[in-house]
Amino acid sequence: MSHFTLKPEEYKRNLDFKGSYLKLISVYLSRMMSWPMDKAVAFVARNTQPDGRFPFKDPQVNYLQRQKNGDRVKQSGRLSEYVDLVSQRQFLMAPTMTVYLNPTQRKSHNAVYIQANKALRKKYKTAMFDAKMEGNEELESYYDGLQGNCKIKNNSMSGTHASPSTPLYLKSGHSTLTSTCRISTSYANAGNEWLISGNRHFHKPAIVLISLLNAVEFTDFEALQLAMVTYGIHYPSPKDVEECIKRSSDLYWYSMTVWDEILKFVSVMTPLERAAFVYLGDMFHLAKHNPNLVTDFFRSLHQPAMMPVDNPDEWLGKCDGDQKTLVSLICSDIMDGRTIKKVKSEDPHGYGRLGATAKNIIGALDHYKVLIQGILRPSILPTSIAVMPMMVRRAVVTSDTDSTIFTNQYWADWFTNGNLFCPAAYQIGYVMTYIASQMVKHKLAIMSANIGAIPEHIHSISMKNEYYFPVYSLTPVAKHYFAYRSAQEGNVFKHLETEIKGVHLRDSSAPAHVTKQLKGYIEYIMTSVMQKRYLTVDEILDPVATLELSIINDIMSGGFGYMKSARINDAASYIDGENAPPYQHYKMWERVFASKYGTPDKPPYPAVRVNVDLDGPVKINAWLAKIEDRAMAQRIKDWLDETGKTSLSSLLLPRAILEVKGIPAEIVPAIDVRKLVMAVVSPFYLVLEAVGLYMQNDNITRLVSDTHVPSVVRVNLANNALTIEPPAYAGELPPAIQVGGDVSMNHFVNVMQDVQRQPAL
Repeated sequence: MSHFTLKPEEYKRNLDFKGSYLKLISVYLSRMMSWPMDKAVAFVARNTQPDGRFPFKDPQVNYLQRQKNGDRVKQSGRLSEYVDLVSQRQFLMAPTMTVYLNPTQRKSHNAVYIQANKALRKKYKTAMFDAKMEGNEELESYYDGLQGNCKIKNNSMSGTHASPSTPLYLKSGHSTLTSTCRISTSYANAGNEWLISGNRHFHKPAIVLISLLNAVEFTDFEALQLAMVTYGIHYPSPKDVEECIKRSSDLYWYSMTVWDEILKFVSVMTPLERAAFVYLGDMFHLAKHNPNLVTDFFRSLHQPAMMPVDNPDEWLGKCDGDQKTLVSLICSDIMDGRTIKKVKSEDPHGYGRLGATAKNIIGALDHYKVLIQGILRPSILPTSIAVMPMMVRRAVVTSDTDSTIFTNQYWADWFTNGNLFCPAAYQIGYVMTYIASQMVKHKLAIMSANIGAIPEHIHSISMKNEYYFPVYSLTPVAKHYFAYRSAQEGNVFKHLETEIKGVHLRDSSAPAHVTKQLKGYIEYIMTSVMQKRYLTVDEILDPVATLELSIINDIMSGGFGYMKSARINDAASYIDGENAPPYQHYKMWERVFASKYGTPDKPPYPAVRVNVDLDGPVKINAWLAKIEDRAMAQRIKDWLDETGKTSLSSLLLPRAILEVKGIPAEIVPAIDVRKLVMAVVSPFYLVLEAVGLYMQNDNITRLVSDTHVPSVVRVNLANNALTIEPPAYAGELPPAIQVGGDVSMNHFVNVMQDVQRQPAL
């Protein structure tokens, strides 16, 4: 059993919100007024009565109660009565306050199906990763499809719950699932911020006071005292507590009046109570005041064993899944793209080192058992998760309904003194991720107990440690990011994998070579970061400006390689027949351009969509006036008059003719070049914003190529000859990575050498 968690039966439910509230108020009054506790309790009890000065508000609630035959009957009562009934009868209660029977009272057939499917999916995923690590792409794809089918089947349950036409219809099902998922993620996010960066959601003074009172009332002081004495931990002073609070509260508010009240309460807390507030679940502040302790703790966990053990099976068998993942990651030089099973069969010495590392980790966790149980196993959850979206974050860089992605950069920097990509930096990242995953497991178990989960299911709601990203970059657009991925679910990859997420970064309609260029551009930036290089302005802007000039050059020469494809069907396929807008473009070509550029086949035929900047009569007339072929200009004017068009945003031109003759010269001046350029290059601008250069706006008033001349063009200008060459990255190849002698870095050397290739720009 992990020292970070309790036994399943030790997680207890506490829905007595009224009693807890009154108790905390009494504690606060007793401390602030220097009253005996019994006097404070009596005062609070008297004044929260219906006829008291501060009557307790217990709202009336209405709810539907299902009868034995399935009918629902409207009921009403006080909120406290509703919650007490749930607690007494051991019902499950979702965050929406929808109530269900627990599995010992009535087992859900849906839940049985989902559990079986989860087990099957786990089996397929294991086989998928085994195939991936073996390099068997065909088998990997096969098992990936099987595990994906299991996932789809499980996820489809939510959809069937929402559909009245299915036998699995359950009106409350979707809201129950979604709300439970959201609070799970919120507790994980809040806990990770608290643990990794000492950042607490103190968005208003009341939350600070509640947190102080929670530390005073709900801490396991016996376990904390033992940890304080065993490891000689510093007792925080009132000033230390003030700094701890300000680290979070300064992000939201400041008030001298409120501070006087908060600091007065802090001053009457005992040293152990202050330690509970500052340290519980908070590695940041533990390290701030006890750097040697935390350094020694990390050192005991992060180093791979150099000498093998004789019984690796025994020690690896003692590890749980998270500990095996930690062993694999720390020993990445041994794993080198292999599974533990493969290492065992191919490399007995390496397998012995894995066993020795497992032995070291288990020994270290046992050695620091008192510290873990006293400080890294808090007994209460973070407050105010209902407003988590407004939290100012320091560690959690990305989050979705069911995920939390956090950074360990601070700890890698702290432990290695800024050497972010040395072996120790990775290993500290792995250790912190392990600690975070254990604390999330513990907090979700507390949450599950209060939902009403039975001990057997106390860890059913869980969040697995899925990916490790050596480099991870956000963009300003939600759910759009790029990263290098070095490990997944305990499997260490032989080569880094590029992760690019978000439709605007993975536009399937973009030309294939542009998508390839974007990937190369992103990889070049990430690789440079890992090499501890500073990128120059030319390195960042040259690829974008070169691509833009190439697009402009292509358009102005009648090319259409960067334009989107379209199709004009026969008239019978449209409801409006020959009056359908797409078919009108065929008639326009026949009327205006066919005599000069040729007649296409009758529809259906493929076309090219050409965006034009003709949004009103003024622009149309100016365009027509510049056309040298006056006969054609007249034909265009006649067609516009006959169709009643006073503006044009795009034209559908026959691809077959454009492939031979290019876009008609008369149309080229009307093309909305800037809009087309931005449509193609916009993913690059997201990457630019990720590195701190903000140039994009709705009116496209600024392109990189407006002010930045690429290196290749500068050379040509110096020779008095302006030529726009095909997109080619002008920067030099990155220099070879310099790596220290630590053998544990070998894996990353191989990985980085694999990505050090000339980008396709």
